[in-house]
Amino acid sequence: MKSFQKIKISDCDKDRWHAISILLNQDPWLLDFVFTDDRSRLTADPQSLIEDSRCFSGAQQLLVQIALHIWTSDGKLNLWDIAHSLDELRFDSFSMSLQALRS
Repeated sequence: MKSFQKIKISDCDKDRWHAISILLNQDPWLLDFVFTDDRSRLTADPQSLIEDSRCFSGAQQLLVQIALHIWTSDGKLNLWDIAHSLDELRFDSFSMSLQALRS
């Protein structure tokens, strides 16, 4: 698995990189897809990243989109704010509501 020391990531982006590496833990090649050897494709070229992921499974495409969202905080739902703004009990409730949607 890639290490943020091998690519150019600022200190303030290390937490986001770590979150994305956890997200993509089951598909480590996706981490190589979103982070090239020396940069983040998430910031540099997000549109082509989405287009290039169209040949992936639906779940893998979603993982790329979530990674993009974590990295850029772009979109209607700001996962970064949810993870950092809710207290533990409210975050647990949020997680349980997502689990309920799955069942």
